[in-house]
This record gives sequence, structure tokens and C-alpha cells, in this order.
Amino acid sequence: MEKQLKGLGEAVNLKTPALAHEILRTKLLDDLLGKESEMIQYYMGKNLARMYPCKSMEEMFEFVSSIGWGNLIMTKEKKKSRIFELKSPLVQARFSYETPYLYKLEAGYIAEQLKQMTGDDWECTYKENKRKGLIVFYAAC
Repeated sequence: MEKQLKGLGEAVNLKTPALAHEILRTKLLDDLLGKESEMIQYYMGKNLARMYPCKSMEEMFEFVSSIGWGNLIMTKEKKKSRIFELKSPLVQARFSYETPYLYKLEAGYIAEQLKQMTGDDWECTYKENKRKGLIVFYAAC
């Protein structure tokens, strides 16, 4: 994973507050992208996966964790579908936001990583599970 992120220099080792990231994702990005924000964020996630391809699920889980999205695990695997869960203190905190948080970037990233690993075209959607404090991603090809 460090090889993939080497272009970011010492920033890879920094631990920074999440507030700047949250303002960027919830306010500035939506303002810039307008009504197309959800679609564009989904394709940004796909592009991110192309920039940082993973060879295995474990590598994908490690990448997701290293960039601060949280702990991603696969809870169900079938031939043409996968279910993942994303959990972290930040994910739980987002349930208190005024405006629902979009996980389209993460969904696009998962879809494209699966495409690169399997060769099939994948799409990914998500649902919040407030009771469990996590996000469930549904991927299918």
C-alpha cells in the first residue's frame, strides 16, 4: 500500500483531524458539483480505484482504512454480488449531521476495485444502518 501512496510523500504518515475532510466532502464539494454531486462523486470513486488499484480484498480493506474512511469488511460473497460494511467513529458521528452524508465516492471506489479484481462490470449502492452505526454497501455485477 505504501508504494501506491508514495507520491504523497510524508503526508501518508500524518494523522490529521477529520474536520477539514468533512467540510470538504459535505459543504465545498456539494457546492462545487451542484445537483450532479452524487453521480460525479461515484465516478470520482471509480477513478480513485483506477489510480490506486488493489490486487486483493485485503489490500482494498487496508487502503480504505489508511485513507481514513474506516474499517471495511465483506460480510457476504456470492458469485455475482458482495455485501460490505463500513464502520468507524467518524461514520457513527455522521449520523448526527443535518444533511445526510453521501457515500457515493466509497461506493464507486468499491465497484471499480471489484471490476479490476474480477474483470466484470460492478455497480454498488449503499444504505445507512443507524442502529448498528455503519454503512452497508451492496455490490452486484
